[in-house]
Amino acid sequence: MSSNPQSHAEGRNNNQRSASPMPLRGASYTMMVLSLTELAQPDFFPRLQAKISQAPSFFDGAPILLNLEGTSGGSASDFKELVARLRELRLALVGVQGGDDAQHEAAMDVGLAIFPSWRAGSRGLRDLAMPVSGSSSAPEPVVEVKRPLLIERPVRSGTRIYAEGTDLVVTAPVGAGSELLADGSIHVYAPLRGRALAGVSGDTDARIFCRHLAAELLSIAGRHLVNEEIADAVLGQPVHVRLEGDQLLIETVD
Repeated sequence: MSSNPQSHAEGRNNNQRSASPMPLRGASYTMMVLSLTELAQPDFFPRLQAKISQAPSFFDGAPILLNLEGTSGGSASDFKELVARLRELRLALVGVQGGDDAQHEAAMDVGLAIFPSWRAGSRGLRDLAMPVSGSSSAPEPVVEVKRPLLIERPVRSGTRIYAEGTDLVVTAPVGAGSELLADGSIHVYAPLRGRALAGVSGDTDARIFCRHLAAELLSIAGRHLVNEEIADAVLGQPVHVRLEGDQLLIETVD
């Protein structure tokens, strides 16, 4: 019986395709963490709504992790109702951390992943801090600072740079759509057009410096301003950004 060379070739190609590795790889992303310890308070959702309304474009679609530490009980239907209310606020819930087995089962029923219970301020996580009237929270422990991370090339759109446990120094332009994160301060000796998040592990003494301010977002220890909230007088100027109370203060510098 004669064989068909084309059939053999197609069979080899199919085997090669099936043997190809899956395009699956690891990646790290920054997520905000929403604590549910005060969920029973009647003003929880109003305060959350007020926080989101400060910068709706920043929170719209941003990945959110629910922290269940310190909570317990509740039925699966209660959990589904909670998730539905949070999604009505256009929060992109991706998973939970902490909690008990029943809560984990309810979370998986609504398509959420289970994350390990990292400490607040762990790499890749930022607290979604909501101000509480008449109270003040204990300061987060400050990460020990080491030699700054120095970037001497332009930071292009879509690039994310994280200076873990230290300051970040950039001597080239930072493009729109990029993201700079640092546990310490951020220094940009060039135009800053992307997002700059300093003190991401809770260091309220962190600062942001840049030669030309055109940032999409500025943040220190979870407190932030989007471009629309930045005064025209400081846009395009060399500035120094610091945290004063719960507000970001932007000052021009010579």
